Amino acid sequence: MNIIQRRILKISAAIIILMLIFPPFALYAGPGKKFNQGYSVIFDPPLVGDFETSVETPLLLTQIAGVSVACCMLVFAFKE
Repeated sequence: MNIIQRRILKISAAIIILMLIFPPFALYAGPGKKFNQGYSVIFDPPLVGDFETSVETPLLLTQIAGVSVACCMLVFAFKE
């Protein structure tokens, strides 16, 4: 593994860690009603009135998968 590939892995890992620290939040107000609340620190979720929002897990997993695929493609592209 060359230096460029190591840098790609480190940058991708940092991006994924930041995505885990600042996940997307949503407010679920019943069946089929979802309101996006943006991104916030995991330890301080946004509040909407008296309701607490929750992490939008499917979106977070999709983002992590996208970064992982891009990372793999770049690592293979810079293979010696």
